Amino acid sequence: MRLFIFLCFIAILISPIESSGTIKIEFKTFSRPSGTVADGSCCDPNGCSCDPYFVFCWRGYLTPISSNTCSSGFITTGFYDERNTVNFGAMFSGNAISNPLTQSVNTEFTGRMQIYVEVWDYDIAFGNDFIDKFVVDFTVTSLNTLSTSRTFTGAQGSVMTIGKTLTCSNNYYGTLCSTFCVEHDNNVDGHYTCNPDDGSFVCLNGYTGSGCLTPICTTGCLNGGCTAPFTCNCESGWTGSTCSECIPRMNCDPSGGFCDGPFNCKCNPDYSGNNCQNDLAFCDHNPQVCNDGVCTTTGINASMCTCTDGYTGINCETGIDLCNPDPCVNGGCTNHMTDYDCVCDNGYEDKNCTEVIDNCPTSSCEYGICQNSVGSYTCDCSPGFMGTLCDAEINECHPDPCVTGDCIDFVNGYVCNCTDAGYVGRNCSLAAIDHPNPDYCSVDFNSCLNGATCDTDGAEPFFNCSCLDGYSGAYCGDNTDNCPSDPSSNPCDNDAVCIDLPGNDFRCRCQDGYEGSLCADDINECDLSPCNNDGVCSNFHGGFNCTCTVGFEGDTCIDRTDYCAMGNECANEATCVNNRFNYTCQCVVGFRGDLCLENIDDCMGVFCGNGSCVDGVNTFNCECLDGYIGLECDTELDECVTELSAVILEYPGSSSVCGVYGECFDLLAGFDCICNDRYTGDLCRDVITCADNPCNASNIVECLDGVTDTYECLCLPGFTGPQCEIDIDECAGFPCHNAAPCSDRRNDYFCDCIPPWKGKNCRYDNTSCLPNPCNSGECQDVDLDLGTYNCTCPTYTTGNNCELDLDECTTGDDLCPSDANCTNTIGSYFCECVNEGNGIDPLTCEVISASQGLSVEGYLYYVVIPVICFLVIALVIFIFLLFCCCCLIKRSNKKNTQSSEEDHYLSLDVANNYEEIANAQPHDQAVTNNPAYATAGIEFVKEANNPAVTSNPHYAGLQAEENVYQAEPNLSISISAQKIQKSAYNDINDLPVASDF
Repeated sequence: MRLFIFLCFIAILISPIESSGTIKIEFKTFSRPSGTVADGSCCDPNGCSCDPYFVFCWRGYLTPISSNTCSSGFITTGFYDERNTVNFGAMFSGNAISNPLTQSVNTEFTGRMQIYVEVWDYDIAFGNDFIDKFVVDFTVTSLNTLSTSRTFTGAQGSVMTIGKTLTCSNNYYGTLCSTFCVEHDNNVDGHYTCNPDDGSFVCLNGYTGSGCLTPICTTGCLNGGCTAPFTCNCESGWTGSTCSECIPRMNCDPSGGFCDGPFNCKCNPDYSGNNCQNDLAFCDHNPQVCNDGVCTTTGINASMCTCTDGYTGINCETGIDLCNPDPCVNGGCTNHMTDYDCVCDNGYEDKNCTEVIDNCPTSSCEYGICQNSVGSYTCDCSPGFMGTLCDAEINECHPDPCVTGDCIDFVNGYVCNCTDAGYVGRNCSLAAIDHPNPDYCSVDFNSCLNGATCDTDGAEPFFNCSCLDGYSGAYCGDNTDNCPSDPSSNPCDNDAVCIDLPGNDFRCRCQDGYEGSLCADDINECDLSPCNNDGVCSNFHGGFNCTCTVGFEGDTCIDRTDYCAMGNECANEATCVNNRFNYTCQCVVGFRGDLCLENIDDCMGVFCGNGSCVDGVNTFNCECLDGYIGLECDTELDECVTELSAVILEYPGSSSVCGVYGECFDLLAGFDCICNDRYTGDLCRDVITCADNPCNASNIVECLDGVTDTYECLCLPGFTGPQCEIDIDECAGFPCHNAAPCSDRRNDYFCDCIPPWKGKNCRYDNTSCLPNPCNSGECQDVDLDLGTYNCTCPTYTTGNNCELDLDECTTGDDLCPSDANCTNTIGSYFCECVNEGNGIDPLTCEVISASQGLSVEGYLYYVVIPVICFLVIALVIFIFLLFCCCCLIKRSNKKNTQSSEEDHYLSLDVANNYEEIANAQPHDQAVTNNPAYATAGIEFVKEANNPAVTSNPHYAGLQAEENVYQAEPNLSISISAQKIQKSAYNDINDLPVASDF
């Protein structure tokens, strides 16, 4: 039962506490270039190459440097084989410990902790040796990043590079992860997200208030409220997105009546009836009823329309269809109410599409005669030309008609030049021997072209060709150009284009409006009736002109005259509408008259109660007497509300007409403003000026009156506040680094730096004494700029850097008697006395008497160390008894098992006080007989013939647990147990703490 209660108590102690964040300390590099342990000797007897392993501990900020305790438990890595420089990486050596190390914190975390690091040299043969330690006080927030690292120097001069950060857990925010915030979107917890910087509530869109529980209604929501964002739930009798529209009485005619409150019906001017259903000015209220016609009101809700040309029907809604029957013979008809247009089929023209279009005037027949057809034309080519447009000359030499000669092509002919003397004739096809005296003008020999006359009389050499007009050349094959290049000699009239034809001929291409062979005849376009809508056609030389009837315009009178565009007098945003002879004005609601100049009096029949009616455009407004409000001035006015809309833009965020500078209190027919300390006046709009001496006179430079709204106190450095009444705490921003206390001063602060840090903010560590070049001595800077220093050495060292052990035996002080040999040791000496043994002081070879006492060194060896050992042993036994229950359970689980031949590690929680045990080797009986040495979990070497082991009373207990090694006699103890063998350099505890970062 007691065991159960004990285990429950332990479970409560170790139950998890919710973590608000995680500190991460990343160890990046360690460097010990000298390869030495703390006493200056090499880590390895065979050379200065260390096998470092590391012991880490998290503990409280500013824990004393001399303390080697660790309430959270030590973390020990494996060793790094023969490395004076270690790059740690993501995992520490040997035992699967992740790097960076992590430590959970809660909301009470202040941002400061201490990391304690010991560095040991692992040596399985001679025992582990202490190298160095680091005590680092640090400040960490979520603003730090692991990528930014700092380098620190240990007590013995080693260098370690460390990075740090604080990562907030889910739902925790702020630089110290101290603010808890969980996003919600419900009507119980609120509607908000969390500010990623400080964890403050950020209301979701549509919510406001301290808990983001109040929905924001639609802007301008009146006569209603909301239970969801951007909505407006109307009270009875109101409607609209902002509940600003009243609901009229049932059956109230919307054209003639309106409501000015819930469920009533008031008639507009010119309307009557219980539900305002009677329209007394129908045409004024319905200007479009007659379309383009003229409306005449004939009674209640009645009118008569007089239609314009081209329209018919009760409301002039039907246009007269002039296309029925269809007047367009070869095309389609388009009705224009007062006229029609024919869209002619291809090849036809005139009003009704009856005349075939003459396409020849615009044809491109180059050397031919145009033959017109419906929608097209063809070209009859002149002799010697071909092609659709007769623009290609025929090559009579292709194919070649000349049998033995060369063919020469001419227009509409060719000539053969016989190159073979054996052949003659037109085509060089007749044998010369058969025609000794040919007739060159005969059919077989005649080469004259284009109707030329062949003559052999007196011909040189054989015949002559007499050419017709329009041709020239020896064979009359060259065409003469009948269209001279000089425009003044152009045979065509009216700027027509002259086109040369074969022979003595040409053709004229006429400009629009002309016809005839020489384009001299004017075309009478009026014959085609081009003028629409009864327009009168007048022909003139080269064209025509249409004189349009009233209401039409354009070249062919097809466009309706836009009287509105010519300048209309329709007023008050009325719409101008064209008709046949003029225009009419369609008035907007609220106006009437021919030009919409008359504003309909909307105040007719309106009762404004405590006010008077002011007519508007299609509306009215009751101007209430002071102290009243409402559509009918029947509600007493709350001036703090009614005036708010007028000033809210000028004073955003204000809750009253007094703006952000005052608070409004409603009075009967008025209000009163209570102003803040900077403003005065009826509406808190009059600023307090410097003449009123508002500033704290002792803390200001001067007071300046503002240009527009207020005064300004120009504070002396170090003061703030509207009146410079606040002394700025310069320490509030934590300017002092590396744990230095900060003292606020007037416009300044003072950092009391912890050595070796210097400078205004204790950030300056540029000192020649870090790392300590004086080894075990005390270093003092001489000149930081030159890097010089002085070393004050302890009595047992010497040298510029205290690097040499002082040989006490050679100082000439005769420390030992003449019959004793003096032997130097590191830091001391001893005498090889003739009479050795108990009661002999090894430093003087004198018998120790009760009155004489020991020397200082002897007192250390014979008194201080045994007392410390006794106290440590007592503490270890107490801890052992406290956890004996757990040990018994553990032992029972391990019975009948064979322990491995590997090292057993010491429980770090039990061995916290290992530094107080004297330096000794594993077989030093002074240690092995010590109960703390066994209860701490040290595995003894099983050696039957070693009385130093077998005589230890704890040996039997360990053997019974089968935890004693079954190995060689000299198998070394584990790394954790070796920590008891720390050297006697306990004075390192007095060295300064590593720099805060």
